[in-house]
Amino acid sequence: MRQAERVRRELILGIVIWMVPVMLLLVLLTPASRLAAAAGVLAGSAGAAGIVCHMYRSLDAALDLPPKQARTKAQLAALERTFLMGVLIVAAMLLPEYIHPAGVIFGLFGVKVSALMYPVLHKQAEKYRLKKKKRPARISSGTTPAQK
Repeated sequence: MRQAERVRRELILGIVIWMVPVMLLLVLLTPASRLAAAAGVLAGSAGAAGIVCHMYRSLDAALDLPPKQARTKAQLAALERTFLMGVLIVAAMLLPEYIHPAGVIFGLFGVKVSALMYPVLHKQAEKYRLKKKKRPARISSGTTPAQK
């Protein structure tokens, strides 16, 4: 698996880890609109995961271009991601009874938090991968080759 794909997966894992305590706190702190708070955090976190995936794809495409075109492509992609964040926040502001704006903002903030958590997540993911490689293969039929 490519290094960039691993980074993308670990960043999305960081967003999910960030989403859980933020959702719990907002649901507890906003008793009048608990469902809207949860929907806001889910929408913001989904947007954050989409932003990470978009960043992965756009940077991968930009690396195949000449330097001037790559710079233009990267700037346009950054503008697209900023526009997406703005659309999510405006939608939450227009529909606060369904999607809590604070939840969307905290969910989108998951991109930044997962980038800060990345060194710790990467270290743990590497330990898990090494541990998984060391496990012996399991035989699904329940018999050993000698018993057949």
